[in-house]
Amino acid sequence: AVPPRQPSTLRACVVVLAWMICSTGFILYNKWMFTKGGFPYPMTLTAMHMGSCYLIFGCLSWLPQHICRRFMPDIDKAIPMDVYLQGLMPAALLMSMSLGIGNLGFLYASVAFIQMIKPVNVVVTSLAGFAWGLEVFTPSHAIIACIVSFGVSMAAFGSISNFSYGGLACQLTASTCEGLRLILLQGVLQ
Repeated sequence: AVPPRQPSTLRACVVVLAWMICSTGFILYNKWMFTKGGFPYPMTLTAMHMGSCYLIFGCLSWLPQHICRRFMPDIDKAIPMDVYLQGLMPAALLMSMSLGIGNLGFLYASVAFIQMIKPVNVVVTSLAGFAWGLEVFTPSHAIIACIVSFGVSMAAFGSISNFSYGGLACQLTASTCEGLRLILLQGVLQ
C-alpha cells in the first residue's frame, strides 16, 4: 500500500492565500452589491447561497462513486435521524442566520468595522464550549479570549467615525450564531 501523501507547507500557504483573496473579494463585492449595486436584499443572497450549495452537492452525489468520494468521502455514511434533527438542522439554521445577519450588517456599517468585530467569534465559541463542557477552562484560554476582546474593543473604538449601532448589533448577532454553530458541530462530531 502506498502511504498517503503529506501536504507541503507551500501548498498550504497557497491554499490559505487563495482563501484570503477570495474571502476579501466576496466581502467587498457583497458590500458594493448591498449599497451601490442596487441589490439591498442580504437575506435573499443568503438563501441563494444556501440553495446553490444544496444543488451543487446534490449534483455531485449523482456522479460515479469514485469521483463522488473525492469530494464527499463520507457520502455513504448514514446519519441517525436524532443526530440530524438535534445537531445538524440547528447548525444549518445557525449558519444561515450567521450569513444572513452578517450580510445585513453591510447595509449599516463599513467593511472595516465589520471585519474588526468578527474576531468576537473566538470569544463566543470559547464561552459556549465552556458552558456545554466541550472545552476545558484554562487560564491561558481565558487570557487569549480577553486579549481578543480587548483588541476588538480597541479596533472598534478606533473606527468610531464609522460606528453604527445597527451594524454592531448585526455583526455581534452573526458572531454569536457562528460561535454557537461551531460548538454545536463539535458536540455532534464528538
